[in-house]
Amino acid sequence: MTKLSFTFNANSLNRLQSFELKLAEHYSLLQNLKEKELTVLKKYACISNIGGSTRIENAQLTDVEIQWIDTILTASGKHTAFSENKMMIADKLSKDRERSIEEVAGCREMLLIILQDYNHMRPLRETDIRYLHDILLQ
Repeated sequence: MTKLSFTFNANSLNRLQSFELKLAEHYSLLQNLKEKELTVLKKYACISNIGGSTRIENAQLTDVEIQWIDTILTASGKHTAFSENKMMIADKLSKDRERSIEEVAGCREMLLIILQDYNHMRPLRETDIRYLHDILLQ
């Protein structure tokens, strides 16, 4: 086990324990949801995560636009969905957002791979990170 380079004081430990308790409570609530509700929550979390991640890089797309792109790409069901639909998506959105569209598609693909192949990426290796980074940059 790796030794930490810092120590927790009593206040920090109390806050962490409180956070852990809240996390456990929320997790138990999620366990009671129906499959359809979980699917909707996962979709919302994915769209929100893509939006937040790409806006850090100055992407200009809103969550609604990202959801629209995701719907188009999901309908295809193929990993080549973005390249096959890129022109149609770009035509719908303004040209100054073209790089934002590419960033959203790359981030979406990377997150889907993580969600689908999570168990195969444990433990996380440098090659996995490089692969995900390549997907992100496409």
